[in-house]
Amino acid sequence: MQIASVLVAAGASRRMGTDKLDILIHGRTVLEHSIRLLAQVPSCTQIIIVTRQEKLSAVQDLVRTVPFSGQMQVVLGGTERQHSVANGLLHIHKDANLVLIHDAARPFTTMETFHLTVEAALERGAAVCGTNITDTIKQIAPDGRIIHTPARDTLRAVQTPQVFHTSLIKDAYSKLAQTDLIMTDDTAVASWAGYDVFVVTTQDPNPKITYPGDCELYAHLLDPAY
Repeated sequence: MQIASVLVAAGASRRMGTDKLDILIHGRTVLEHSIRLLAQVPSCTQIIIVTRQEKLSAVQDLVRTVPFSGQMQVVLGGTERQHSVANGLLHIHKDANLVLIHDAARPFTTMETFHLTVEAALERGAAVCGTNITDTIKQIAPDGRIIHTPARDTLRAVQTPQVFHTSLIKDAYSKLAQTDLIMTDDTAVASWAGYDVFVVTTQDPNPKITYPGDCELYAHLLDPAY
């Protein structure tokens, strides 16, 4: 089995106010931690980092310092996340059985989470890791009025990695390219295209760096091996 990984690193970090992927944790940037993480995923033979134009040269310099036995390359992203992923998919090796898509702002994902999600995708075609919802969720109207309380046992907070058979995710993105739709993650693209996606519920922490202070809050989760 061969896995090609697409690392999405082209966001603008609007909620952070600065490029969160450049923040240092234990002496390495968030982006470097995430690249090193993917380099440890078993059967991963290719890593494609999708970044912004102004970061292209710096990221190319960075990847030369990360040990990896496969191929690593840096490509340009687009205006929306889906455009960045679509461009990354253009560079996938034809021999890749699975495509693993991961947010660069999630450097804390455990190898167990990667393993479980990959195994589920290998068996069922498309899988995403997720966690149980512990808060009570409310659907509200524009004026703030509660209109629905969904049952928590039917809900999951989904994250990345999101893993797919290569032909499946390429077909889904090819169909999306023919529309003006904007989708926030790859499972939405696959589901919209008519494919079933399965959630692997994990207990391991897998936070996404989003707001100022998140790096300090979650730094203890980083495995020093990466």
